[in-house]
Amino acid sequence: LFINTGGSKSSVQLWDVRQGGSGDITRSHIAWKFKGDVPIQSSPVLVGDLLYMHSNEGVLTCLEAKTGKKVWSEKLKEPHGASPLHAYGRIYLSSKKGKTTVIKPGRSFQKLTENQLDGGFFASPAVAGKSLLLRTKTHLYRIQRKFIGQTEEQGPRGSKAEKPNVPPKGFTALFNGKDFTGWKVPAKIKDVWSVENGVLKANGSVKQWVP
Repeated sequence: LFINTGGSKSSVQLWDVRQGGSGDITRSHIAWKFKGDVPIQSSPVLVGDLLYMHSNEGVLTCLEAKTGKKVWSEKLKEPHGASPLHAYGRIYLSSKKGKTTVIKPGRSFQKLTENQLDGGFFASPAVAGKSLLLRTKTHLYRIQRKFIGQTEEQGPRGSKAEKPNVPPKGFTALFNGKDFTGWKVPAKIKDVWSVENGVLKANGSVKQWVP
């Protein structure tokens, strides 16, 4: 169990806590502690036997999950608050200035690409089926190619045969990419939110979020 202790930049630590303890376990069940470039706001992400995290200042660090030993670190140059996301065989890192850096998991830093969107990221990204959901201060983005049915590694950039854009079995689509059909929202919501090119868009004077 990986726990971020929180606190100030100088005091925050990442702890690996073994399961099975009770009461005060700070002496008996702490496998390792890591101090230095630990995030105050975001959570780390585990991929295989490696743990990835970025500090609020944008320093990305890769640790061995079993030992807490640093494998590598890289300065991303922009502040980060949203938690990293692992999906489609990649790790997505979204900054407070609207830039998403995409890297390949591994024992060396490998940047695949960077993308810039309007606004900055404070909410963590999410996955719905084969789509990435990204919310900035001004927009909610759904990113997906029209082609679905990709392998995990292909993700949104896959190129297999086109199929209807339907949610996975057992899931219900929340947004049809066109309008608010099926949504139970106050009428005034539509004065602030609209749909443009398949994306929910706010007019810049958001006083009420879409439920």
